[in-house]
Amino acid sequence: MKKLYVFLAFLLFCTGCAAQTEKIKEQEETEIADNVLSVEPEIADNTLPVETETENEQEEIIKEELTMDKIKLLAEKEELYLQDLLVWEGLQESSLSGISEKHYYYTILEENKEYRLDFSTRQDGQLGFVRLVDMQTMLSIDIRTGNIEHLLCNEVLMEDYLTFAFPEEILVEDYDLYAGHFGGCGLTLAGENGTVPCGGIYILNGDRVSPSIVSGEMLAVAHYDNNIYHSEKEKLSIEQCPALLTVMSVEEENGESTQYYSVYFAQESDFYCYNLRLRADLFTKEEVIEIAQTVQFADIH
Repeated sequence: MKKLYVFLAFLLFCTGCAAQTEKIKEQEETEIADNVLSVEPEIADNTLPVETETENEQEEIIKEELTMDKIKLLAEKEELYLQDLLVWEGLQESSLSGISEKHYYYTILEENKEYRLDFSTRQDGQLGFVRLVDMQTMLSIDIRTGNIEHLLCNEVLMEDYLTFAFPEEILVEDYDLYAGHFGGCGLTLAGENGTVPCGGIYILNGDRVSPSIVSGEMLAVAHYDNNIYHSEKEKLSIEQCPALLTVMSVEEENGESTQYYSVYFAQESDFYCYNLRLRADLFTKEEVIEIAQTVQFADIH
């Protein structure tokens, strides 16, 4: 009987242990399940961000067309800057652009005629030329002279740029767009036997002539054309601007050379350089200097 009690006690003990073990197992499984559920799965977000308009979003700038009337207004500005010319519709960069200089243009139609506004910029951002060109006649004028109407009426004059007080016997010929780099005119000397060519006035590209100006004095010019050579050089005291007198030798198309007393005029900040030349066999150096002293420049602002 005692053995029976011992066996029953042992059986109850085993049953309790099994129940306790089962309870612990259930608790562990519950904790594992809870941990699994508490972890949020990582989902790859492949959606693109949605673009939304904001109050600060900049509106698209609509550029205005450049017309002849607007060019006339630009010509009237006291000072014309590069930014004044870059803001219009239809800006094109010319194939003439290089590293040191950029060339741009606009095409303008006015009364069924085509014009171009050509302009250039230097490395420092300063304007070079700003020329309105009649594409039919190729006549042009720098709009900063303020004389656009002269171009529209085909009446461009040297007086749009500069004038001299010549003696009566020296006659100024009509403006020639093919003379110099940007136009010019011939000079003739009247005598008993008629007139003979005696020189000219020329508008030159200052970047090509590259006048060396130091402390308000012009010291030298570059070799800018293959048929023009300079020997003697003498800086001149001209009230209007720095100037340089040279003895110029020009090789003509027939192979012969003509000598001139030549005077260059330029401001350090200007794009243009001007040249007056008179034949050395018809004028003395002193006569040429006297004429050079009378130069008056148009206001190219």
